[in-house]
Amino acid sequence: MLNKALWLRAAGDVPGIFPTTHLSARVTGEGHVFLGIRPLPDHEKRSLSARLVGIRWSSFRDAYRRSGLSLLRRSGHVPSAFWVTDKGFDNYWHWLFESVPKLWLIAKADPEALILLPHWLHDKGQALESLAALGLRNFQFVKPGSHVKVDRLTTLSKSPFHPDAIRAIRAEILAHIPAPASGPERVYVSRNDATKRRVVNEVELLPILRAKGFEVVEMAKLSFREQVQLMQNCRMLASMHGAGLTNMTFMPAGSHIVEFRTKNDCFVRLAETLGHKHHPVHGIKARPRSDHHADWIIDAESLHAGLRECELPQ
Repeated sequence: MLNKALWLRAAGDVPGIFPTTHLSARVTGEGHVFLGIRPLPDHEKRSLSARLVGIRWSSFRDAYRRSGLSLLRRSGHVPSAFWVTDKGFDNYWHWLFESVPKLWLIAKADPEALILLPHWLHDKGQALESLAALGLRNFQFVKPGSHVKVDRLTTLSKSPFHPDAIRAIRAEILAHIPAPASGPERVYVSRNDATKRRVVNEVELLPILRAKGFEVVEMAKLSFREQVQLMQNCRMLASMHGAGLTNMTFMPAGSHIVEFRTKNDCFVRLAETLGHKHHPVHGIKARPRSDHHADWIIDAESLHAGLRECELPQ
């Protein structure tokens, strides 16, 4: 059972995260929580009207479409457990900055607490490796097509972007993953293997980047540990807006981030939190889609200007 005093002490540096206990809950392998026949609403995307009504109907339909059959098969029964309600488990940014801080706080408040996770997270190497790097090992994956009955299930509220939590997680991970003796000081993260926000004219930009000493990598091909170690000697990171820039977390303070920008400023805030210098590089959308999904054409002169800024005396 959660000790509230220990929780408040553990969460003192990360305000805005609060535990809620649910009795007789069922957690499915697909990632849904049911209280009786009612799915636990998605706390991240609920509108004011949804909060007043108490349920979001699209979440209701999605829960039964994906997890309805899992309610018919029980694969376990535990007296108490924790569940993190974030829907961004499969996204590196959301996993590292929303889910991991809450899992870390659980371990601080109650090292013996059981944490339940959806089955598909087992195949996410970055998730398993980051949990291990934080010393979190008391977790259980719920089998696909089934549910675990939990007498007392504690869920945590949506986690805000909190600088202290990010810095604490960074310190914890770096303490468990030693820096290599050497490594590239300049890294360009290609999104050539992605399905969105690719750089259409990347082939024109690579000679510019390589002439400036950048090593070209695809982060998806590296393990979490390899990504962390790649960043520990890196002082200049360039990329299109995307998950790879999350790894600036593990660079030395005062490094340079060259971001091919969309309207989303999350990496600007992250750079400020970590003490890095952020340099935007602009372009145009290759197709008339939303910023989040569009491929981009990056202006070569804007790239030159951004790289020149990095080399100016600070």
